[in-house]
Amino acid sequence: MQEKKRKREIEDEEESKTPKEVDAKTVSDDGDVLTQINMPGVCLINSKSQGGKSHAGHCIFYANKNKFAWGIGFGNTIFNENNMSFIPRRFKHMRYDPNVLRQVLMLQIDVPKEERPLVFIYFDDCISDFQQEDKVLMEAVTQTFHYNIFIMITTQSINKIPNYVRENAFQVILFKLFSKGQINAAFDSYGQDFDSVNDFKNEVNNKLGDHVFAFINRHKGGTWRFCKCPPPPLPTFEFKYGPDEKDDKKKKKKKKKKIKKKIKEEEDDFGLVDL
Repeated sequence: MQEKKRKREIEDEEESKTPKEVDAKTVSDDGDVLTQINMPGVCLINSKSQGGKSHAGHCIFYANKNKFAWGIGFGNTIFNENNMSFIPRRFKHMRYDPNVLRQVLMLQIDVPKEERPLVFIYFDDCISDFQQEDKVLMEAVTQTFHYNIFIMITTQSINKIPNYVRENAFQVILFKLFSKGQINAAFDSYGQDFDSVNDFKNEVNNKLGDHVFAFINRHKGGTWRFCKCPPPPLPTFEFKYGPDEKDDKKKKKKKKKKIKKKIKEEEDDFGLVDL
């Protein structure tokens, strides 16, 4: 009996390694996948390391770049210039900081609701079960329409994402899930249309791989669709807001010259001369 059970487990593992044939269009060919992302709202993307989550996130921000007034990013790898390259450096934070998130919410509240701009908050692989009791994050995730914010969360471990984040995701993008914990977490939150976790695994997860991801629009009660990210290179772009670093340096240099000139004029007024 144990031998048969183990044989079945091995067969399942081998089956999961090879994606089933699926008609997956690239998001550039099936563009409404990108424009179906609710803004304001929450979008959750899961993949293994280097598995496509940042790639997909970049495509979503590029497709919707004209909708945002400004935004911030939290990410453990922002020291790599290629990560969140479209966000101005001063608006990128190495670690998630609830105090910074609170400041964003307060800034939004200060603007009358009818004039409140759309702002994005990008969490790149920095949210985990440590934030299960985070009241500021919970407020942001559950009140996106009130604050007029778009939240994107990318993760390598969907099972480590707090329940309230998973449950409030309007759109979900799943790349290949490799662990039982991840598959069970995804099924618990998004597998309502399947009779069992095995059905979910066969109909969704086993079709993933080779850059294919599964997309569902929970806000509109959609079904799972299968797409591919466009091949590299990704389109380059950068949001323009806040003080530009080069302009800031020019201003500082100009101010320094002005101060020196004023000091020189004061010295001349006192009749000081060089010896």
